[in-house]
Amino acid sequence: MQEMNQVKELMVLKITELIKSIFPNYSVKIYGSHATSLCLHWSDIDLVVGPQVDNQDIFLQSFEIKESLRKISEKLKIEITRQWVTEVHYIE
Repeated sequence: MQEMNQVKELMVLKITELIKSIFPNYSVKIYGSHATSLCLHWSDIDLVVGPQVDNQDIFLQSFEIKESLRKISEKLKIEITRQWVTEVHYIE
């Protein structure tokens, strides 16, 4: 489990860096079973991503959310060539 946690932490770090390279004012937070340490080794990692200014979450309009997710998806697809991402499925 410890070895898997290190891999998952690295993945969250890489995703956070990728998102901040596109949106410097966005925060990435873990929630769900990983946040509560109730996860199993095969559990997915739930992330909430969004803009934050002065430690306050900013709420986006629907079109802004879709555009942000599209940009993140495009950037993740580029990362496939670096082999830490294997597939990206953006579903609007």
